[in-house]
Amino acid sequence: MLRRTRQPDRQQWQGLYRIMQEKVWPNAFPASVAEAMAALWHAYLDYGRQELVRLGTPRTTQPVFDDAFAVGDLVLGGCLVDIKVYADPAPGLQEFMDQLLGYVLSDSADSFAIRSVGLYLGWHAHLLTAELPEVIGCEPRCLVQSLIGLRSEFRTTIRHEVQRARFFKHGTPPEGGLGNAVML
Repeated sequence: MLRRTRQPDRQQWQGLYRIMQEKVWPNAFPASVAEAMAALWHAYLDYGRQELVRLGTPRTTQPVFDDAFAVGDLVLGGCLVDIKVYADPAPGLQEFMDQLLGYVLSDSADSFAIRSVGLYLGWHAHLLTAELPEVIGCEPRCLVQSLIGLRSEFRTTIRHEVQRARFFKHGTPPEGGLGNAVML
């Protein structure tokens, strides 16, 4: 419903929340989870949504990288955003950034024109962002060239994992077989 609404207003969001609260959550989650979902939803509506909307358009949910080898959370106006719901996200920040960088490097055709990355911290209703040149350590004017080289190296490094993922997705082995990949 919300994907079809270009500019949902607060009443639409609250209406959808009430539907989810009445019809879905009571049957799917224990009370503590429903309470947590309500807190996250209200934090998003009151604070987080404005931060995410500021990133602009185009907006893509669940961007798919490299034939579903990797699927992200959101791309908003050239910023790849991953949503994390941790009371204390600090210990995992480096791992979260590595995950985002892996997604960026998996976008070998630069389909999403990602130029920054962000973490939306649900419990805090706060968005942390960083420009790609800062993340990969290059001059802003050299970003595209740097990404081409890094993406090529990354594809070589993860080639076997991508082949294995494609095997499980499509059911047929890729050209040249799966190498040393173990099938479970």
